[in-house]
Amino acid sequence: MNDIITAQDISVLMRLLLAHILADFFLQSKAMVTDRSTKHWKSTKMIYHVLIHAVLVYVVLWEYTNVWPAVLVLISHYLIDLVKSYQKESIYSFLADQLSHIAVLVFIWMIIRNIGTGELIQAIIPENKPEIWIYLFAFVFVTWPVGILISKSTYNWQSQLTLTKGLPDAGKWIGIFERVLILIFVLVNQYAGIGFLIAAKSVLRFNDIKNPEYKKEAEYILIGTMLSFTVAIASGLALKALIGNLIYV
Repeated sequence: MNDIITAQDISVLMRLLLAHILADFFLQSKAMVTDRSTKHWKSTKMIYHVLIHAVLVYVVLWEYTNVWPAVLVLISHYLIDLVKSYQKESIYSFLADQLSHIAVLVFIWMIIRNIGTGELIQAIIPENKPEIWIYLFAFVFVTWPVGILISKSTYNWQSQLTLTKGLPDAGKWIGIFERVLILIFVLVNQYAGIGFLIAAKSVLRFNDIKNPEYKKEAEYILIGTMLSFTVAIASGLALKALIGNLIYV
């Protein structure tokens, strides 16, 4: 087993992932997807699609005497796509499909480059960089936990609103994305990006703010936004202070 993962190892992994992206997103037509979803295991276009994957893997690895990776990709990709053909299209089925394909490619890569599980884990989360766990905690914290905190904090005002129906959970996801972006901006010292977010959100809500009919809704959203921004900025500043004062022994 390799003691460390080298630049050449990463290069091989990137080649495998590039072959997957090209075949799955650039060289797969809507006709192929439709044929797979309607004919399932009888789909000839699905077979053509997985053959493209196998050929690209064979080419990018540049080892013409070694065909097993291409064969494994051909078989695994067919089986994964066959399972997906019976599922309803959704973000969850898409992610499950893509993660399954990527897992196979990582498995092939680990065998080709003689990389063990320990080396892979060490590369992702090095033992000499414990701050990775702190960053991970911070980003997880500003998603759902802070969202629930804001919802509880503004609960008393929710009953006074006559909000029109919008996209389900859209507000929740907007809040999550804005807090993640703010945390990133704070960590890279790009505070101007926070101002851009505030300006963009103000423009989008401008008509509601000046309309007396929606004053309560506008104020409610403004309070939630300010809470969201405040917690995200405070989390970023606390994270920077904590990382800057870590003592390594």
